[in-house]
Amino acid sequence: MSDDNQTVTSAPQPVRKVRADARERAEQVWAMRLGGATWDQCAKTVGLATPQSAMRCVRETYGEVPQIDREELRHLWRERTEVLWRQAMRDVLDRRQGAVIAATKVASLASFLDGLGAPQRVEVGVLHMLADLDALMQEEGL
Repeated sequence: MSDDNQTVTSAPQPVRKVRADARERAEQVWAMRLGGATWDQCAKTVGLATPQSAMRCVRETYGEVPQIDREELRHLWRERTEVLWRQAMRDVLDRRQGAVIAATKVASLASFLDGLGAPQRVEVGVLHMLADLDALMQEEGL
């Protein structure tokens, strides 16, 4: 996908007249992409041979391959993470093997998604301290 593609949250209007079955196929592919499916999964579901065919189907119908809105993707992954977290906690309570590790990975994904794992920038006022130290040393004659 290139940077000049439009960002949308639902399938746009077709750019030209297309057959009804082609439009339905393109809408189904686009809905699957919004749901997080890969181009390959989309192609297999609608009966196309390759992922490129699914992409071409959307491009020919809508004029380009629209990009999914980032906020919508964040919302989608938050919902998925919540489902995974509930399942992981059930597994922990059932004492399933590997459940704690899985829960930790889900928690890590959730914190990463919300930016909680981002590095923090801390500014230290070293220059002010050096200026104060220099002034103190001059007062003492050092």
